[in-house]
Amino acid sequence: MKALKTFRSKAGFTLVELMVVVALMALCMTFFAMNISSASYKLRSTAFDLRASFQRARLESIKRNRNVYVDFDISNTGNVTGVVSLWVDVNRSGAPYQAGTDTLIESVSMFDVGTNTGDPVLAAPAPADGGPANEAVRDPITALANPEQGVKLASGARRVFFRPDGTNSVQGSIYMHSPLSLESGTYAVVLNNIGRTYARYYQPGAASWIDI
Repeated sequence: MKALKTFRSKAGFTLVELMVVVALMALCMTFFAMNISSASYKLRSTAFDLRASFQRARLESIKRNRNVYVDFDISNTGNVTGVVSLWVDVNRSGAPYQAGTDTLIESVSMFDVGTNTGDPVLAAPAPADGGPANEAVRDPITALANPEQGVKLASGARRVFFRPDGTNSVQGSIYMHSPLSLESGTYAVVLNNIGRTYARYYQPGAASWIDI
């Protein structure tokens, strides 16, 4: 009996112990894969939701015969927030949103701004982290400066409005990615100079953006 005990103590892990370790490793890998898949899906979904918000604002401006804003700083603090708001400039004042005067269509929290919610962030990863080196616009191809600034509208604007004729006030791109899943790539919602909005995707290591 003593010899058997000595033999088992020197043999290392038993078969049961090895099976438990393998099962735990498989469980951890499954959980990790689920998190990546969830982050990737949320990122792509957010890109399409934002594009839909721009498209809705354009349609609302035509229907209401008023300028309709897509606002990333509805409180006018000077800082971009994770909330995207659509509102109607009822009196055609051209001023920032005025509660009680202007009409708020919707205000949706889409992006994480340092609260670690797991939502996408308004930024593109640096090229060293697999991010794009160039802007998302189709033409001309230009280098992407300050990728950490996700809202890149003309003149540094934090909001854009659509006119009743369907045109928009500024053009530019909105960049987003998931810090939890850098391999999910970078998405951009691009607004051209005639009110049209399209979404593009950049896969880490790719040569260029693609339309989605």
